[in-house]
Amino acid sequence: MQTGIMVFTALLSISVLAGCSSTPTLGKQMAAASADSAALSAQWQRGDELASKGRKLIEKGRDRVEDGNEMIEDGNDKIAAGNKLIDKGRDAIAAGKDEQERGADMLRRGEAAREESERLYAERYPELYRQITATKAR
Repeated sequence: MQTGIMVFTALLSISVLAGCSSTPTLGKQMAAASADSAALSAQWQRGDELASKGRKLIEKGRDRVEDGNEMIEDGNDKIAAGNKLIDKGRDAIAAGKDEQERGADMLRRGEAAREESERLYAERYPELYRQITATKAR
């Protein structure tokens, strides 16, 4: 756009300098066309460079998007594996608590059975029980 304005201004200046009634000479017209052509060429080259940079940025952006998607996929896989570990951990905790409860129950029953058998032994065999408990006390 600026190039067109510059060319128009150049042609207008040439026309004014040459006089209102006369047309620019062939040389002046060629110079104006040459200046316009050079300006258009420079504009095209800038546009081509900009387009090239744009294509490179698009490709770089695609690569980054692809990398990002792979990272997300990897992260989701790790989250899934982590969730499985959490579930296994919760199962292990639940199993451990069940074992502790069963163990505590067995301990209570075992202690009660020992106490009951000792009480019954003392009732049925009092003399032997005194001897055993006297030996234990020493």
